[in-house]
Amino acid sequence: MSLTVPAPPSPTTTPAPPQRGGVSWRAILIGCISIVVNSTWIAYMEPIKVAGRTTIFSIFFASIFTLLLLVLVNHTCLRRWPRRQLARTELLTIYVITNFGVAFMGVDMLQVLVPMMAYPVHRAALDPRWDTLVFQHLPKWLIVQDLDAGRAMYVGGANFWSWDILRHWLLPIGAWTGFIMLLLTVMLCLNSLLRRQWTEREKLAFPMVAVPLAITDDSRAIFRSQLMWSAFALAFAINVWNSFHVLHPSMPEIPVAARRINRGITEMPWRAIGNTFASGYPWMVGLGYLLPVDLLFSGPFFFWVWKLERVAATAYGWVAESPDAPYIVQQNLGGYLGLCLLALWYSRRHLWSALRAAFIPGSDPAEHEEAMSYRAALLGLLLGSAGLMVFSVAAGIAPVPAAIYLCVYLGVSVAITRIRSEFGAPVHDLHMADAGKMMVLSQGASYFRPSDLGGFTMFFWFNRAYRSHPMAFQLEGWKIADHAHQRRSTMAWVMMLAGFVGVLAAFAALLTPYYRLGLDSAEVLGNPRTFSRQGYQRMMGWMTNSTPPDPLSNLFLAFGVAQVFLLSWIRLHWLGFPLHPVSFAVSGSWNMNLLWLPLTAAWILKASILRYGGLRLYRQLMPLFMGLILGDFCGITITNLVAIALDVPAYRLFY
Repeated sequence: MSLTVPAPPSPTTTPAPPQRGGVSWRAILIGCISIVVNSTWIAYMEPIKVAGRTTIFSIFFASIFTLLLLVLVNHTCLRRWPRRQLARTELLTIYVITNFGVAFMGVDMLQVLVPMMAYPVHRAALDPRWDTLVFQHLPKWLIVQDLDAGRAMYVGGANFWSWDILRHWLLPIGAWTGFIMLLLTVMLCLNSLLRRQWTEREKLAFPMVAVPLAITDDSRAIFRSQLMWSAFALAFAINVWNSFHVLHPSMPEIPVAARRINRGITEMPWRAIGNTFASGYPWMVGLGYLLPVDLLFSGPFFFWVWKLERVAATAYGWVAESPDAPYIVQQNLGGYLGLCLLALWYSRRHLWSALRAAFIPGSDPAEHEEAMSYRAALLGLLLGSAGLMVFSVAAGIAPVPAAIYLCVYLGVSVAITRIRSEFGAPVHDLHMADAGKMMVLSQGASYFRPSDLGGFTMFFWFNRAYRSHPMAFQLEGWKIADHAHQRRSTMAWVMMLAGFVGVLAAFAALLTPYYRLGLDSAEVLGNPRTFSRQGYQRMMGWMTNSTPPDPLSNLFLAFGVAQVFLLSWIRLHWLGFPLHPVSFAVSGSWNMNLLWLPLTAAWILKASILRYGGLRLYRQLMPLFMGLILGDFCGITITNLVAIALDVPAYRLFY
């Protein structure tokens, strides 16, 4: 994280902004249709067919492919009807809507929630003990209560849209949709308070918006580059070749998919490194070219540090005494919270200015440029947070644990938004680090009421991991709106609409095939069954084993915060220090397993190009790496669509 302390706000020197326009209705309509289409496709590709898990990374394949398809159609077929062409502002609006709406279809969003909503009543009918220990302590208005409606999702052969089933889902779907919209409102208000500081004063790079901006550039320079098309063809051909390999195994595979490399390690303590993968994703090498060199180096570096920590903890018998040792999850969570605190600290002058403007109208002449006034943002933040508290208490959580839970979640949200905006980190999953788990580890399960544990469990779905986190997409949407000279206030409403449509589209896209096929059938190849029971299994363990307090959990969480502070301080005083505090936070969780090798390759390539060719060569080669991203995304998307349409096995690129 950058440690350059920003200058004090000086509104009088702010230049006049360019004239901004609105958002066309046809762009909104096309964007909403895109959400529905992409949600349906992702439902079949990820949880049902497992043809690919494209929402586990911070840039969505579906959004980029949709945008590229629209651009190509715009540049070719519609040239005969110039008045019907989509303007660049419309293309970017469609991308923002698609990106934001598809986030709720992600692996860590409604793909977890939907099966969790039907599992309790289904399981309680099979296990009376589970009914007593778990089901009775869950908020019934957040889950399906009818046994036949819940069981039909696991058995299959039913129609979700029949009234006998649909009516039992209306209340929980409505409740969760309202909760999600409250979350989005709070995130939007936080982003509104922080946007000017991060975007205009600190001028964060926003690497993740580079691809859509390049695709939609009116000069079409990227499409005239031979380097881009050469790399595009290479990445696309690899996917096509490997797809034929699945159908004809005699054809050799080009090894780019993630493969386990630790199968031969069977001796302790080295076996403690756990599952370790190696991959060669072309798109990640291309995306890595856009990221800072120190982040590319320190991500894989800390990844192996965490592996060695596990080995050392096992070798010295620490794991036998404390199963959570060496507390990597706690250290990573502490890292995220430390990054949040640093981001807020360096924004303190701006936040004070915003707070002053909220109480003294007119004290900030540039306030009218924001999506909402600072008073409205502050009021929305307070009222939205109060609404989240009411919802949490109604879900069974006591006020103090509920406040801690929400504060930790929003702290992680701010950290993820900052990480993506400044560095474009390709991973920010932070698996199994929710505040409920941390509180139970800290105080012991017996400290909390059963209803508290039930409430923690119901919040498991949006805290299992944070790969599809929506808050960062909001700020990126405003950054894109700036490039398109669109009003931020209009884009804010558009993103809220996209969120609402995305939630409903995700519910429909998942529930329709689940009821038709059945989660227990062999036709559903993905993780819905695992997602449906993970949180409840954890609650069952809390209720039966009476988890004792673990004081080391809080100690290592604080250690994670301190490590981020220390690394940031060293980077402030040691120019060129290669270890980045962001990498400390993001490298210890699952997704770095899949990306450490292509990130290392990108680091070697980018560092060599900058050293021996300078910025000139770096810019000249940019289309080459853009081609790797676009070719791989298109190859993955098209081959998976064909496999689903023909009902044949697809090449599993990820794992």
